[in-house]
Amino acid sequence: MTTQPIRFMQVREGEDVFLVERITRPDGTLHVPGDFAGVNPVLLRVWDRTAANPGSPVYSPAAFAVAGVVVSPAVVDGLWEGRDSAGYNFVLRILETDFRFTGGKIYDVEVALTGTFNALAITKVVQFQVSVSASGLT
Repeated sequence: MTTQPIRFMQVREGEDVFLVERITRPDGTLHVPGDFAGVNPVLLRVWDRTAANPGSPVYSPAAFAVAGVVVSPAVVDGLWEGRDSAGYNFVLRILETDFRFTGGKIYDVEVALTGTFNALAITKVVQFQVSVSASGLT
């Protein structure tokens, strides 16, 4: 299992959350969708760090397919926020209608992708810490 460094994100309450990252294979090249083929290779879990029991996930939908989560080629757009010119190849959109990130809270988000590379089983873990500001909407 390999784990990416934790990416810190600031989002606003009441909006869909887009999490983007560049994920690489053990040899340093970019992962492609085919690396995570199979049935439901993506597992998402969200923890509320500010909850009375932060050790229990507050959102953990059924595992889902990798389509649209790992992309090739890498993308450079506004979601990448000008980090560099190489771009991202992992994008996860959490719809506000599926899970509402509440203002004033901090969440840990973990995505585990399972698949194969060079005939070896792999698990890639992508982690985010999401700080949510109030929407300012009345």
